[in-house]
Amino acid sequence: MPDSASIDDLDRAIESLLPSLVDFARFEGADAAAPRSEWLPLLDEPLPATGVGLDEVLRVLKEVVIPRGLRIGHPGFSGWVTTMPTTVGAAADLAQTVASAQRWWIQPGNHIDAMAVEWMIELLGFPKSFVGQFTSGGSTANLVGLGAARQHAGEQIGIDPARDGIHALPGPRVYASVQAHHVVGRAVGVLGMGRDSVRSIPLDSDGRIDLGALRA
Repeated sequence: MPDSASIDDLDRAIESLLPSLVDFARFEGADAAAPRSEWLPLLDEPLPATGVGLDEVLRVLKEVVIPRGLRIGHPGFSGWVTTMPTTVGAAADLAQTVASAQRWWIQPGNHIDAMAVEWMIELLGFPKSFVGQFTSGGSTANLVGLGAARQHAGEQIGIDPARDGIHALPGPRVYASVQAHHVVGRAVGVLGMGRDSVRSIPLDSDGRIDLGALRA
């Protein structure tokens, strides 16, 4: 009989995964993440009528998923700026998943999140009046940042874009360097200002945005 949804046996489940996680973090042997054709048939299946249960899920995680993970902590990995989670980070993320899954309400997990933002503001030398927000990644960060800029720009001319809608803004423009990441255009599209509202500004000889061209 497959297991029903449960919050029991968390200790056993985590303990059973630890050896696989430790082995993965050693990055020994060939990278098993590629080719996809070798592991996709082990996972890809139609929607089941019944669940397979805890033990089978743990087996798939240990034998299929974890060994073929992305080796971003390998000394030879330089594909992205993403870094391998540290031991403390991985343990804290597990604690957050179980005990602080909802960001609403007053609890220690929320306080730590807010405190970490305050620390970042201090490290960056910004005034204490500044506020911040952690996001899931750069794409979301650009979306949130441009959304805040859109709101601020509207309020400067007596418009509340969040209330009145983007149609109330007269010809919005976003100025970015030619090296701006493509997620900027995507965020502008999602925010309703249209990709054509982005104006690409060339760089000067030092690789910085050309302020003369920006003013023009």
